[in-house]
Amino acid sequence: MIGKLLLCLIASAALLSAACAGGAAEGDSGVEARESGVDGSHPDALLAHEGSADAPVDAKLAPDAEHADAGHPDGSHPPDGGTDARDGATEGGCGDTKHDPANCGMCGHACDPAEGCEGGLCDPVFLNGELGRATSIALDTTSLYFASMADAATGSLLESTPLGGGITTTIATSSDATLAGTIIVDGTSVYGYSKDIASNGTIWTTATTAPTAATVLVSGFTADAYPVSLATDGTDVYYNVSADLVTHTPAGIARVPVTGGTAQLWNDADDYYEVVILGATAYFSSGYLGGVSSELLSAAPKADTETSISTSAGSIFVVGSSAVYKAVERAGGYAVQSVALGGGSPVVISPTYMFIYALAFDGTAVYCAAYVGSNYVVDRVPSSGGPILRLYSGSNHLDQLLVDTDHVFVLASGTILRVPK
Repeated sequence: MIGKLLLCLIASAALLSAACAGGAAEGDSGVEARESGVDGSHPDALLAHEGSADAPVDAKLAPDAEHADAGHPDGSHPPDGGTDARDGATEGGCGDTKHDPANCGMCGHACDPAEGCEGGLCDPVFLNGELGRATSIALDTTSLYFASMADAATGSLLESTPLGGGITTTIATSSDATLAGTIIVDGTSVYGYSKDIASNGTIWTTATTAPTAATVLVSGFTADAYPVSLATDGTDVYYNVSADLVTHTPAGIARVPVTGGTAQLWNDADDYYEVVILGATAYFSSGYLGGVSSELLSAAPKADTETSISTSAGSIFVVGSSAVYKAVERAGGYAVQSVALGGGSPVVISPTYMFIYALAFDGTAVYCAAYVGSNYVVDRVPSSGGPILRLYSGSNHLDQLLVDTDHVFVLASGTILRVPK
């Protein structure tokens, strides 16, 4: 009887030892997933940090992914009371959201045909090669336009490619850097600014059809006083002007007819940094750290009838039908803030990032190009609340961000990337 009892005890000990060994193996695998989640590739797609939805927006960001002590491994934090699609992303009942192209990052978020899903991020499509020299991008309903340096030293060109795919067309070329600057488009014409020291800078226009020559609308800018923002209502091109961008001497917003003519100072109330036109209204931010104001385009030149919308410091903003969304400084970094066009209390709707470079808006969500941890990222932030979805993460600096009905277009260190919204 004693012998049988000893045999049972020995067998039980063997089974317990095997179970513990199996548990250790699973634990090691989990540690590897967490380590790979902070190695700089796709940080937060591989690891949903417990309790991150409750992390305060003002929490200090970690200097790099390895030192993130709250929120996500890349150091970002959801806004107060907010949620993040990355939290529990593999528990939605739609399969593996880390690798399924039909449900990448969250249920229902599909990658482009033939593109894979890695770590919850769709593989981006490169539109001008992986070593592009683009300086600016613009969108209309049919095409993507981009200005580029023709080679590493001299020459510039303006090109377009159909949004649905197709052949890239050269619209205009220049033997110098005239075309390699900021561009906008209104459906029939492209307008651009180039800070070419040799010609003191120009604002130019050309038709969207090819081939055409660029027509100079305004010239005479200097290396220290040049526009950083362009906007058009189809009748005039509006641009900010400053006597000296180093000292920010007040000047204001000027405009010139799209068909050419004499430029005039339209608003001289302040040194405006960014200009956005929506319908019959111009919106502008005051300086690098100023607020956002608006004024009807029909206002007389220098009427100074602008209306203040937001006084929070921050020059990067986008405008919706009912609110302005802007990047504002917060404790530990920057976040996206929503302010109703009619005024009211501002609301923070995004995580806190180390820095925000660009914003875009499509009517339902704000798209934010930012820096967190050791990565440059693009997040989709619902304007009315909801899960925040990371769309892109990489090592190249993010310069510009645009959206159409289906995609986000990112200008990253001269390369144009496209990812699904």
